[in-house]
Amino acid sequence: MYKEVTYVILALVIFTLILIYRRTLHWYFYAKGKGVKVSLFELIHMNCIGQNPKGPVIALVESEIHGFNVDLKSLQIHELAGAKLETVIAGMKLAKEKGIDLSFDLASVITITQKIDLIEAVQQAKSNEDLLLILEQGND
Repeated sequence: MYKEVTYVILALVIFTLILIYRRTLHWYFYAKGKGVKVSLFELIHMNCIGQNPKGPVIALVESEIHGFNVDLKSLQIHELAGAKLETVIAGMKLAKEKGIDLSFDLASVITITQKIDLIEAVQQAKSNEDLLLILEQGND
């Protein structure tokens, strides 16, 4: 009797670990392999609320590589709000290359509102002032 219960519990534990691995452990080890600090519990929390950790983890790794000061919680919140994280990070990379100071929050708001294409705006801008003018014109 106890032997069967033990096997059932063991099977449930293995099944749970397989499910966790698919969406959590994979991205945990991906981030760790890239040298980015990430908490396994944060990724499990994302899974529990129904958010796939893939987008925020990839964006976190990219932001760390390019020296942006963005944390996983901010990425998670902005993605839940509707920001397109890959576009946000790409826009920030392009802005940095052009010497334009573009914050994560501003880039996220631009992608959430979808009134103007972030990448196009950064490509057209030559300075911070140009970017702000383009954004103002896009809101008209």
